[in-house]
Amino acid sequence: MSSHQPTLSFVYDRSCTSDTTELERRLKACGEYVIAQGCWWRDTGDSALLNDHRPAFDTLLRTMRAAEGCERVCLVYCWERLSGDMAARGLTRRVLLLGGWVETCSGEKRTAGGTEPAGRQGTVVHVVLPKVEASFSSGMPCVVVASAKATADVDMPLDGKIIAVNDALESSPELVDSDPYGGAWLFKFTMTEPNSVYALCDAPEYDIYIGGPTD
Repeated sequence: MSSHQPTLSFVYDRSCTSDTTELERRLKACGEYVIAQGCWWRDTGDSALLNDHRPAFDTLLRTMRAAEGCERVCLVYCWERLSGDMAARGLTRRVLLLGGWVETCSGEKRTAGGTEPAGRQGTVVHVVLPKVEASFSSGMPCVVVASAKATADVDMPLDGKIIAVNDALESSPELVDSDPYGGAWLFKFTMTEPNSVYALCDAPEYDIYIGGPTD
């Protein structure tokens, strides 16, 4: 990337009421925060309440993806402008999968982690699975995958309780490399809140994250 290319700023907000006074105040604050100002996206009314249907946010993501090659930041006034619950973590992840980052007007940032997928760190030699019936919150480490080069945690994707684990990995951890989408499943769990599944990325988004297919 050329050092002369400015960072593209994508300002996002939402307002579920018809009175947009506060919305405009927040957007103005965002504009004052960034030096190079990009475009503005906002969801209003019902679209601001749903985590699985955010037309403006989806358009923002598509535009960010089209701007590949530039540094891209999604600026929000505060984290609650994405979501009032844990789904904000999933909406933030969608920005990170595109190679951008999310930043608030107070300077708080969420950036993509520097950890490579375990399969890229060498042959997997050991897997530590969670206990059945154990409960984890979203984002908590629940599995340990050790490779020839490093050890990495696998985080719980959503709040829930473990109902089954893949015992075959204890004796055959190499399945993580050879059959990651089949025989190497890690665990099964019940979700505390079923609607939180919308916070997860889909297969194409994950491919972007690991540097795979983008079509």
